[in-house]
Formats: sequence, C-alpha cells, structure tokens
Amino acid sequence: MRLLDRKAAVDVLGSSAYIGAMIDERGGKLHPLNYAIGLATAAQKVGAVLHGHSRVLGIRRIGGSGVTTTGAGQLTARRVLMCTNAYTGGIAPRLRRTQVPVRSIQIATAPLRDNIRRSILPQGHSASDSRRLLLYFRLDDDGRFMIGGRGDYSETGVQRQFAALRRAANVVYPQL
Repeated sequence: MRLLDRKAAVDVLGSSAYIGAMIDERGGKLHPLNYAIGLATAAQKVGAVLHGHSRVLGIRRIGGSGVTTTGAGQLTARRVLMCTNAYTGGIAPRLRRTQVPVRSIQIATAPLRDNIRRSILPQGHSASDSRRLLLYFRLDDDGRFMIGGRGDYSETGVQRQFAALRRAANVVYPQL
C-alpha cells in the first residue's frame, strides 16, 4: 500500500474532494452474484450437486455421512458445507452468533456519456473512503457510476440514505 498526496489522489480518483488517499494495488473488484455463480459452477464440475430452494431444517451426522433434512425429504452426503451468509436461521446457533448484520445500499446512474465516464476513476479503480460512515464507489462495465454506503432497516430510512448517497456522489463528482 502507498500513500497518495492530493495531486496523485486526484489523478486516481478523478475528484478533488479528498486531500489524499491510500492505494493498494493488490485490490480488485468483485461482483458477488457472478462470484457465487462461479463457485457453484466449479463445485458442480468436481461432482457437487446443488439443491436450490431447499431450506435445511436439520443436520445430523450418521456414521461418516452428513444427513440434511428439508421440507421435501432428506439428503445424505459425505460432506456438508454450511454456506449461509446472512440466512443461517436456527440451523446453526453457534454460527449465527458470529454474524453481525450490516445493511448497505447502493445507487447507480444511467450509463454515463464518455466524457463524464473518463473523468471519474479514470484509471479504473474502485474506491472507498475512511469516513465514520464510509462510502464506496466504482464504475460498472456499462459505464454507470455506482455508490454505496450504510443502509437502514426502515423504508423512510432507506429513502433518506438514497438521498444522502445522491448528495455525496455530487460532492465527490460534481460533473454527475
């Protein structure tokens, strides 16, 4: 990682809203759905069988096998992976206690005109800041500017957060 002074930060971000930055060239971008699809495809290629829309109601070990029970029946396998993300429920209470829900929301523009697109994150980076309520932003493959931040659990709170993200986007990138 290296620190960037104001000029270098402007060069990387395409914005003068920050007095400096830190860059980690090892970083990258991840599309969560495409990542999950890639993992599923790789698992299937080596013999895994995936059962979507099959909420697991119970898991137990019988001999050397794992037996999962769903509303539609049981499945026996040599190995059972717990891949629950935020939806562990009561199936694994110890695992559930290790999770802390954090809401995040994003907004995106329509695809930007080329001249505006080239002025925002001109080197193709994704960025986040270190404010108490951080922002993260990037351009997608279609040239939309996407910005995200803390979410809320109520509909009016989400609407307030959307408005706050729009304001923040215009502060960082007035050309939007």
